[in-house]
Amino acid sequence: MRFEIPKHGSRTSWGTTWPETSTNKVVNLFAPRPRLRVLTALVDADVLVGNDTPWSQDYLLSGLLTHPYSWYEPTVNHFLATAEVYVLLAEADRAGALTVLDFQSEPQCWRTFDQRTLKPDAFAKIGLVLPDGRRVKGSFFIEVDRANQYGAKIAGKIPQYLAYYQHHQLAGTATVLPRQVVFLAPDTGRVRYLERLIAKQSEGRRLFGVGLLDDPVTALTKS
Repeated sequence: MRFEIPKHGSRTSWGTTWPETSTNKVVNLFAPRPRLRVLTALVDADVLVGNDTPWSQDYLLSGLLTHPYSWYEPTVNHFLATAEVYVLLAEADRAGALTVLDFQSEPQCWRTFDQRTLKPDAFAKIGLVLPDGRRVKGSFFIEVDRANQYGAKIAGKIPQYLAYYQHHQLAGTATVLPRQVVFLAPDTGRVRYLERLIAKQSEGRRLFGVGLLDDPVTALTKS
């Protein structure tokens, strides 16, 4: 796994050790689970602005020490896969294949509408120079698909996006929307599965695209 720290900020981490005594209240919260001895938090350095703010180091550590931890590996792997998408786009930017104008991961990429929240995995805005010299740009919602959802759960994402776009069309704000929702799948078999789901839609099929997770550049530039 490769990861590049964004240019706009730096990151810092700190660690803390759980108390060893079994009489400690914090440890008792974790009794049903394996004891977690060391926790390392990775945060943007810009948020560590002082102990009198909600984002101070002391405040964050206090919250971590007073709430039971939970480890959900599929979610961790999902976040790592999303980070890898960003790295691949950044490498293409460095090589001159495109320009990454914006990239947002969760929850920054979420969008609220009609008292609902749309939760894509990422949002990307890229710029391209066409063979004739014209410069174009496009933005996309990205769904990182790791082939661990089937049936109604994955199919239910499609009407959520359709509702979001229809809401903005009725509101007259459709011109500011991402041009497409791109599903990135781990293999060609999963690509075909997602394409079949999209083909079943009676409307809005052109709103969705499918590509390979290890080649997001092609998936976005062909859209």
